Amino acid sequence: MAAWTHLEHDTIIGGLPATTVTWSSISQSYDHLCIKVSARYSAAGSAGQLHDVVYNGDTTDSDYSNTYLIASTTTPTMGRLDGRSYAAIMPTSDFLADTFSTTTIWIPALRWCATLFHENNDAITEISMVAGGGQDFVADSTFDLYGILGA
Repeated sequence: MAAWTHLEHDTIIGGLPATTVTWSSISQSYDHLCIKVSARYSAAGSAGQLHDVVYNGDTTDSDYSNTYLIASTTTPTMGRLDGRSYAAIMPTSDFLADTFSTTTIWIPALRWCATLFHENNDAITEISMVAGGGQDFVADSTFDLYGILGA
């Protein structure tokens, strides 16, 4: 049976926006990592805004690829793009008021196949959630990191 350990929680509080949430010194003892995000961007944009994930400080776009499923309309779309590091599309101020995303990022032990960060086999010891397009996450955006053993 899998044992989930809640490792980190961050909430953007008050009127102060934040561009990045970073967790450092992540223990390498977990078989998997899981991130849960509920966030919204500060700027306008009818299509939403990209939300990046950076592993171990590696910002080289070619080290990532993106497999996505978008179900925000009656016609869900999916696909795969090389050279992208974004993990999700977050609602902007153009969306219904107080609408936040629901994003789950699963990082299995074989992450070069599953999470699509494929530069090397180093254990992930740092993760940054980065607001795309030079925007900020707004107040009440939450970020949680879990470590999983035995899954």
